Amino acid sequence: MSAREELNRPVIEEFRANAGVLGGQFAGVRMLLLTTRGARTGQPRTVPLTYLQDGETFVVCGANGGRDTNPAWLTNLATTPEAVIEVDTRTIPVTASIVTGPERDRLWQAHVAQLSWFDGFQQATSRPIPVVALDPR
Repeated sequence: MSAREELNRPVIEEFRANAGVLGGQFAGVRMLLLTTRGARTGQPRTVPLTYLQDGETFVVCGANGGRDTNPAWLTNLATTPEAVIEVDTRTIPVTASIVTGPERDRLWQAHVAQLSWFDGFQQATSRPIPVVALDPR
């Protein structure tokens, strides 16, 4: 298990045990669990992510903590865009797509307005942080 998976495991367990409600540093933050298929292994990979909702679409950002590389889950979605999210107590099959242009900018600004610290992630890296739409299937 990777160091990142070790960090995420207690968050995932708390999310599932409390119908999506988290405490600690994530208290009051809207979170979902995204399960993708590993690009190399094909194995399920679950990560907790902040999100916003735009109509029926769930929107997540590939900030990766401001690192200069995209998160692994984004690579997984590029290989297999069909995934599953858990929101509250619901499990929802979704199809992922990268949002570009003015729509990307609008959704990024909405995400930063909800979670101002995301702006610091963009300032920490030269790559544009990907915005991903997760549309229910």
